[in-house]
Amino acid sequence: MKLFSRILKYVSLIASIIFVTLSLPLLIGLIDFGPTIQSYRIDNAEFESTMFSDLATRQQIAEGDPRPQFPVSYHAIKPGKGSILAIRSYHDPSTAALDDEIFWKLTIWMPTYKEGIYDLTADKEFVIFYTRGGSAWPSSMCAHIITSGILRLKTNEISIDTKLPCKINKKEIYLNASWRTTTLKIEDLDYWIGKKGAPELYSETYYRSNSKKPGH
Repeated sequence: MKLFSRILKYVSLIASIIFVTLSLPLLIGLIDFGPTIQSYRIDNAEFESTMFSDLATRQQIAEGDPRPQFPVSYHAIKPGKGSILAIRSYHDPSTAALDDEIFWKLTIWMPTYKEGIYDLTADKEFVIFYTRGGSAWPSSMCAHIITSGILRLKTNEISIDTKLPCKINKKEIYLNASWRTTTLKIEDLDYWIGKKGAPELYSETYYRSNSKKPGH
């Protein structure tokens, strides 16, 4: 009888181990590890285009109008005068679900990188563009040229405090955060960060693990 109880105990233990082993990938898939954020300073660079009037509206995107440019494509960067700050965020809330990834991009151009605190309502030398949307759903993109708020620049750090017209669950978004920046050469850009000529839109809305290492 004792032998039978001991065998039953071992069998239950083995069954529990097997159950946990098989369930672990599913449990990990349900965990939200938060967004991957990258922050770069790119000198001798500028926006590929600032023709923001050509941005596609949500309605135009949904209707398949081929003429307007998708908002995310305006984060493309080219060699030029000035400095660019490129903040990129990619969030996969759950690896157990499909097509629920969220991205946002913040690109800031300035003629010269100089430490200080700037009131964006009064200081018009900055060009700041923000885009947010579902990586798999171009029609969900919200884009905005930021012209108000406070921008703080340090040697290797940027912070911004502003309100955006983009909404989540009918609530306005407040962008109030700081990031440590690393220097990146323009020739090292990939499509996610801002290289022009992506073969497909998803190269600009999805972060790949072989992309640049996070700066934050």
